[in-house]
Amino acid sequence: MTENSGKKEKSSIYLIEAMIVLAVLSTLLLPCFFLISEYVKGGTKIKSNLEILASLEEKLDIILAMPFKDIPEGKSQNIIIEAKNGSKLDLKSITLSNKKVDFECIVEEFPSNFSAVKSVSSHLVNRISVKNALKRITINAKWGNGENLQLVSFKANIE
Repeated sequence: MTENSGKKEKSSIYLIEAMIVLAVLSTLLLPCFFLISEYVKGGTKIKSNLEILASLEEKLDIILAMPFKDIPEGKSQNIIIEAKNGSKLDLKSITLSNKKVDFECIVEEFPSNFSAVKSVSSHLVNRISVKNALKRITINAKWGNGENLQLVSFKANIE
């Protein structure tokens, strides 16, 4: 008799063992796969939004550099706004990150009221209303299924 005759050697993997290993791996690897794929999708969306935001900031800088009187009030889109100082604001649609982005600019006159105490002893308040002194400028970017970004700024007439 040989020494191994009393012991049974295990030389193959049973089907049940393989199924248990697959079940354990699938419960661990499947959620990790979904997490990684969502992370990649989110990173792509953030990159795309940052490119659109940079374009919005550039357009806002251009319109803020224009003279106060050259900034047209109301809603403007799909046009080029030109100022007397030579600056041009292009609101035409562009393609960024494989998305067609539409721009619009909304300029509203913002009424300004200033109050000042004329005399401390009499407590008289002098109210002054100044028209055409402040404009609210909103630049919108719209793309896809209702996605949008907007920047808002104010421009004062200090000329």
